[in-house]
Amino acid sequence: MVHGTEDVNLDYSEIICFQEYVREAIKIFLYLKKSKDELLGLLDQSVVDNKKLEQFNEVVDEAINKW
Repeated sequence: MVHGTEDVNLDYSEIICFQEYVREAIKIFLYLKKSKDELLGLLDQSVVDNKKLEQFNEVVDEAINKW
């Protein structure tokens, strides 16, 4: 919906809910203290490496707790 090219039909309440979700996700991203490349690399590695998944979850949990 954010970067897509397809038309998406949402009612007003769904738009408000989606806006709030995106707003909160951006705020949490700001607290991650990792570059985009670091996060994407960690996310990619976490698919096949459980230790990387744990590390990724710790980074995200820490950011959520700070927020």
